[in-house]
Amino acid sequence: MNVQAFTKEYSEIENNPRYHHRRTRLLAELLDRYPNLEQISFDDLLLILDQLKSNKAQIRVPLFARLIYPVLAREIESGNMQAIKVLVQYPQLLSEYNSLKKTHLSGYNAEALVNRYLQYDPEDREMLLKREAYLNNYLYYTLHELPLGVLSGRDGATPEECQKLLTLLEKYKMTCQKLQIDREADIQYYFVHFHGYRDYLLHQHLYKNYLDYIQQHQLELRTTRNYYFR
Repeated sequence: MNVQAFTKEYSEIENNPRYHHRRTRLLAELLDRYPNLEQISFDDLLLILDQLKSNKAQIRVPLFARLIYPVLAREIESGNMQAIKVLVQYPQLLSEYNSLKKTHLSGYNAEALVNRYLQYDPEDREMLLKREAYLNNYLYYTLHELPLGVLSGRDGATPEECQKLLTLLEKYKMTCQKLQIDREADIQYYFVHFHGYRDYLLHQHLYKNYLDYIQQHQLELRTTRNYYFR
């Protein structure tokens, strides 16, 4: 495969305005002319990605599905940990790919990849920062409907799930400590409501609702931003 020629043509299709209305078809035709894309080497893939970045050419799902994901998945399975670092750079494409292939449970996801890498190198700052960002986002999500309650997934948390959230919070705390990031105020806020909502559920007959519990126990209640679960 001529890596330079492929990258040049892909970038031209992506960046030239005259191809705008034909882009989808032209990209499909380009990919079809290279039926064994998934067999290229890891080094050649890195070269392609670097050139596409230099050319400011957008990477779309078809290229990700036909080239990037298969090569990186192969490399990860063969023990190439660097491939994990490359794949987690594309969380949105990875999510779209899993939706397209219906591999939400069996395929890779960014969180699992970060955890896998940190088993290999627990002190890697780049991956610890990704873990911190993911956990921060998820922990915020669990409280974004306050004062209605605490969420686990899309539903209200049970007492058992609140306990699991407290365990997750401890993992977040340890990650912040490793990174020397001060999130103590947030951690305390999460702790108060994970513990508080669990206590409220166990004694629900004593309160009108969770807001009543918050007010009676004088818990902090922050203004939350709109959140769209992805």
